[in-house]
Amino acid sequence: MNGNQTTNTLEQHASRREYTVQLFEEMDKEPGTVSHAAGGLIATTALKDGVDKVVNLIKDPQIWRVEACFSDRSTAIKIADTVVTVPETIATAVRIHYEDDDKIRTLPLLGTDTSRAHRYETAVAQFLLTFTEAADGVSLSKGELADHLGRWHRNLTGDSISPAWIGRTLQALDVETSDRVVPDRRWINGELME
Repeated sequence: MNGNQTTNTLEQHASRREYTVQLFEEMDKEPGTVSHAAGGLIATTALKDGVDKVVNLIKDPQIWRVEACFSDRSTAIKIADTVVTVPETIATAVRIHYEDDDKIRTLPLLGTDTSRAHRYETAVAQFLLTFTEAADGVSLSKGELADHLGRWHRNLTGDSISPAWIGRTLQALDVETSDRVVPDRRWINGELME
């Protein structure tokens, strides 16, 4: 395949994915269901096992988006608290919805009601606490951290956080960094995503 064919294939793939995301946004949400996308197909099933069903879908490497809808906000919050700690959210976009006063609402998975700098600080701190740990003599690649954190943030919020903002936020949180690494820190399970 030459460069032009590769570019065309990538553009077609991106276009199909954008169209599928648009379908997700436009489709009716029904409490007690979960929808997921694999390739360009969307499937909707009953949500019987709550958090286990949602987490299993997120962990499926063929699935790139999961949207669950619950009958009440408290259940949605419980599920969301678990979802944000699943490492596969780096590769899988997730939205949680719930019914409230006969309307379907979307639950923000990360904080949204403060300044951008404060939202980013909260998200970066949560990511570091959830997926990394202190480790003397070990360094974490700053580029890998920024890549994983940026994808995790985008998949949970729909908004990007740039590497520059990640760097500023690490500095604001007093996380020691050098040009290329975050010293004395590692992924909790060795590698976050293979």
